[in-house]
Amino acid sequence: MDSQKTRQALLQKFRQVCSERVETILESFSGLLAEPSDSSLVDKLMREVHTLKGELRIMGFSGGGKMVHALEDALKKIRDEGFPSAAGFRDEMTDCLDAVTSLVTEGREPDVDEFCRRLRSWEGEKPVAARKPSTSPAAGKPAPATDDKPVFSVADVVRVSGSKLDGLADLAGDLFTSYLNLRDLGQSLKHLQSAIDTLGSTLKTLSLEHADINQLRQLADGPAMELPWALAQFRRQLQDRTSGMANSLEQVIEQVRQLRLLPIATLFDRYKKAARDLAREHGRRLEVHVQGGSTLVDRSVLDALSDMLLHMIRNSVDHGLEDAEERRRAGKPATGNLFLRARLAGDRLVVEVADDGRGISMEKVRQEGIARGLLPAEEAANLDDQAVLELIFSPGFSTARQTTELSGRGVGMDVVKNRIQEFGGVVHVRSRPGEGTSFSLELPTSVAITRVLIFRSAGRLFTIMATFIDRIVRITPQELLESGGGQAVVIAERTIPVVSAAELLDLAALPLAGPERLAVVVLAHGGKFLGLVVDELVGERELTIKPLGRFLEGVRGLSGAAMLEDGTAIPLLHAGALVALAGRARVSVRSAPPESAERPRRILLVEDSLITRELERSLLTSLGLEVIEAGDGSEAMRKLAEDTFDMIISDVEMPRMNGFELTSRVKGDSRLSRIPVILVTTRGSPEDRHRGLQAGA
Repeated sequence: MDSQKTRQALLQKFRQVCSERVETILESFSGLLAEPSDSSLVDKLMREVHTLKGELRIMGFSGGGKMVHALEDALKKIRDEGFPSAAGFRDEMTDCLDAVTSLVTEGREPDVDEFCRRLRSWEGEKPVAARKPSTSPAAGKPAPATDDKPVFSVADVVRVSGSKLDGLADLAGDLFTSYLNLRDLGQSLKHLQSAIDTLGSTLKTLSLEHADINQLRQLADGPAMELPWALAQFRRQLQDRTSGMANSLEQVIEQVRQLRLLPIATLFDRYKKAARDLAREHGRRLEVHVQGGSTLVDRSVLDALSDMLLHMIRNSVDHGLEDAEERRRAGKPATGNLFLRARLAGDRLVVEVADDGRGISMEKVRQEGIARGLLPAEEAANLDDQAVLELIFSPGFSTARQTTELSGRGVGMDVVKNRIQEFGGVVHVRSRPGEGTSFSLELPTSVAITRVLIFRSAGRLFTIMATFIDRIVRITPQELLESGGGQAVVIAERTIPVVSAAELLDLAALPLAGPERLAVVVLAHGGKFLGLVVDELVGERELTIKPLGRFLEGVRGLSGAAMLEDGTAIPLLHAGALVALAGRARVSVRSAPPESAERPRRILLVEDSLITRELERSLLTSLGLEVIEAGDGSEAMRKLAEDTFDMIISDVEMPRMNGFELTSRVKGDSRLSRIPVILVTTRGSPEDRHRGLQAGA
C-alpha cells in the first residue's frame, strides 16, 4: 500500500541522513578536543545529537533514541566540565554511534541498557557493576524441565522482534483494505448487471415499427443475452472467492492479533518491585497486590500504558501513602497497600491503580482550582466531590507545595488523560478521605482495526470511533435552543450542546442545502455529551487505523488516521478533545456561512531535519493545509519577506538561526507579529518553555 511505500522511502532516506549526521557529530567532537573554546562548534555538536535523537524516535528506533539520549546527557556534562578532560570519551561515543548506525542500516539490535550504562558512567554517576556471566544454560541447550511435561517444547516457542510483529500487523491491515476494495468491485458488477437486465427488458417492450429496431430486438434476444449471463456467472465466482478470502482474512487478522497479545503481568511485574523500592526509599511500607495479571493486551496498548501507570504509582506512593506512624494514628496497619488490577469488559480493557492511603483532599483541590483560575470561588463551593476530582486532570495541576524527587518527574494527570483518550479510552478517579484513591483506565484491547463513522464537513472527510457515538439524529434548525452562550438541543430529556464540526475544526464551512434537517452526531465521552453537526453522513466502516507517529503525539484533536480501501488516509478525530474544545468555544450552527470556501491555510514549516520535515509536511497536507518549507530560521525569514502565511511551525535546534531567535524576530516585526508560532521540540525543561514563551511562541 501507499503508506508502506512511503515509510520504506523515508527509511531509505534516513539511512543516508543518519550516517552523515554521525560523521558530523564525530568531526565536531574531534574539533572541540583541539579547540574547546569554539562555542559555535559546541552548539553544532549538541544540535546534531539532539536532532539525531528525535529522528531515531520518529522513525521508530526507540532503542537507538534511548542510547543517543544518554549520549546527549553525557555530552552536556562534559560541556560543563570542559572538553579537554574528555578525550577518552570519544571511544565510548564512537561505539555508541556505530551501534546506532548498524541498527538503522542493518537492523542489528544493540544492547541498549549496556550502552546507556557505559555512557552514564561519564555523567558522574557511580558506574554500574559489570554483569556476571550468565549461569543460564547455553543457547541451543534447553534447561532441564521441572516437570515431565513442559508447557512448551523448543519448537513451540519462536522469538520474534516487536518490529516484525508490527510489520505483520500492518500487512494484515493492508490486506483487509484490499479485501474491502474487492468486495466493492463485486457490488459494482451487481449494479451493472441490473442495468443490463433493465435495458434488455426495455428493448423487448419497444414498438417494432422500424427494421432497425427489429434488428436491435434480435440482438437483445440473441448474443446480447449472453452478456447478463456471463456477468452473473462472473459475479457469483467473485462472490464465492471473496467469501473464502474473507474467512481466511479473519483468521489471519485474529492470529496476528493473538501474536501481538501479551499478559499485562509483564507490565505489572515491572512496577511491583519499583513501587516497593520507591516506598522504602521514602520511609514507607508498602505491599503491592496484582489481580488479573494474565489478562492479554495488545503490545501497543501496553506501551501506551507504561508511562501512565508509572506516574499513577508514583502519585500513590508520594501523595496517597502515609508513613507507618500516620497510618497507626488513623487506625490502619503500618503497611500500606497498592492494588494493580486488570480485567476485560467486552472488547475493552479496564486497568485500576488503587491505594488505601489518605485519599485526595477535596478542599485542597478546590483551593488550587481557584488559585489557578480554573473556576471562581463561588462556583467551587457548589461543586460536588466528583466534579472537584475532575480538576486534577487540568494541565499542570498539583496540590503539592513543592516538587519532590519522587513525584516531580514524568507526565502530569492531564497528559495521562490525553493519552488514554488518544487510544479511544476514558479515565475515572474515585477518592475517599482517609480511605484511599482509585484511578480506573478503560481503553480498547487493540486499535489496529476499528469501527468508525465517516462523515463529511466543509468538503472534507473525517472519521471518529463508533464507540464514542451515543446516537445520530436529524433535527430542524428550529429545534435549536440558546444555551450557555451557544446552542443546544433536547434529546431523550437531556439538553446537549450542539456545535458545527466545520467551525469547531476551524474549517471554511460550506452552506447547508436549503431548509433540510441537520445531521447531528451525538458524542459521549467521560460523562459529557456533544452534538456535532456534519454536512454528510457517509457511513460506518471497519477500517485499519494507523498512528500519527511520535512527533505528533501532542496534537490535540487527532487520534490517528483511518485507511480507506484505496489507501486514502482520513483524519481520525479525538472525541474527548472535541468535547473539551466545544466547551471552550461554543460556536454557532446558525452563523451565516461564507459565500465560497476560503483558500487553504498556509503554513510555513521550519525544520532542518529532512526526515522530520517530510513527515510533518505529509500530515499537514493531508489536513488540507498548504505547506511551504524552510531549512532553518534564516531561510524562513527570507520566505516571510516574500510571502504571507497563516501560521509558523518551527523546530528549536537549527543552524544559523534557531527557533527561539526566529520567534523573537517574527514577534518583533510589526508586519509579522500577528502570525502565531508553534515550536515543536523534544526539549521540555521549564527553562526551554520559558524561553519559548518569552520569545512569543
